[in-house]
Amino acid sequence: MLLCVALVWCTSATAWEWETTGALRGLGAASAAPRIDDVPAGLGLDEASWTAAGVVRGIVVGRSDTTRLEVNVFADGSRMASGGGLGGALGTVGGRRSAYRHPWLEGRPYDDTPWGATVGVDRLLVRRRVGDWTLSVGRMPLSLSVTSLFTPNDLFAPFSAASINRVYKPGVDAAQVDYAVGAMTTVSVIAVAAWDEDGRPESAATLLRGTTLLGNFQVSALAGRTPGRTLVALSAQGDVGDINVRAEGHVGLRDGDTFRTRDGQPMWPGDAVPLGERVQVRAALGADARLPWRNGMVMAECMVVSDGAANPRDYLNRALALAADDLPNLGRYYAAISGGFELLPILRTGVFALMNVGDGSGLAGLSLSWNASDEADIALGGFLPWGTPARFGPLVSQGAAGAAGGTAGTVTGLLLESEYGAGGPVGYLEARWYF
Repeated sequence: MLLCVALVWCTSATAWEWETTGALRGLGAASAAPRIDDVPAGLGLDEASWTAAGVVRGIVVGRSDTTRLEVNVFADGSRMASGGGLGGALGTVGGRRSAYRHPWLEGRPYDDTPWGATVGVDRLLVRRRVGDWTLSVGRMPLSLSVTSLFTPNDLFAPFSAASINRVYKPGVDAAQVDYAVGAMTTVSVIAVAAWDEDGRPESAATLLRGTTLLGNFQVSALAGRTPGRTLVALSAQGDVGDINVRAEGHVGLRDGDTFRTRDGQPMWPGDAVPLGERVQVRAALGADARLPWRNGMVMAECMVVSDGAANPRDYLNRALALAADDLPNLGRYYAAISGGFELLPILRTGVFALMNVGDGSGLAGLSLSWNASDEADIALGGFLPWGTPARFGPLVSQGAAGAAGGTAGTVTGLLLESEYGAGGPVGYLEARWYF
């Protein structure tokens, strides 16, 4: 943060132009009871729930010939329903938890689950250009992904595939140096600080990235370290006729000492983790096309996650093993389609379907978006999960039983039979106003 101040100080104050804007967001949602069989009485898991949230943002942007300053602060008050199987679709900035956002830049003046209030800094960014070099430092969004729904290369504060609001990508605490090798080629060095819950520094992420243009395709290569693993990544996007094609993925090698049980013990003697367990392959492929009829659009994407759970009984253990800022996908193979068109010039409809190919469960969505004015949008929609419901029963998975403190077959708990089948139908209303 001191470097942010120094960069601004070194730029002549008379050269600055300032812009102040803001945004208001209101969200309300109602969820049917989760689909869980044999629920014991008194747990409250067989009840409908509701969500309400309000977010206000204040944004200040300053520009000079060589420097840009952006400050984005927020206040978020919400009541978030528990469960639902939507994977963060209705999340707000106040509910965002990232290992790459220092907790001292956020505060919770009220916290009484399910109610909560959060105030904080979402972005505090200074970007300075000197010749072919550009330095960016502070809390800023980092977008390393080219796909839209499944984004395995979005390593820092990613959106979920079903997220209904992606206007402001959350910022992370980072520094980035870009060097323009040529008109179409850039080399970047990126460092992202990681913190524990008390704000103490942990292993930072350090990445080297190169981007260039090959024919009609923008191609990027990335290599480096994130906490707990080493990775190399590739991505490409471009047009093939009237179709836009996107692909991305990475191969990661997880550190052996990260394989621990919930009580901190090694999962293999002497941390001798088999290589096959350490290797992670995550990749996505997608395409979209614009349609001449009513400004329509269709999109399809698929994703593979080699380290995902092969059996629904292992989903809970997979959730516990997710690393910092991992996408919330529990299985291995996914597919999704989406589309939309204009009913009227100011009224657009959209459809969405996501499926875990391994267990056959999924999530369907429908929305109507009304452009009420130049500064206001209103969206009405809903989600309908499908799949085998969850149930309560004896924990037959050794890992799940151990986590619960007993032996297999003797402990009763929640058993996921599919990733999305436990969720109930959800309807929502969202309003956004920009000023």
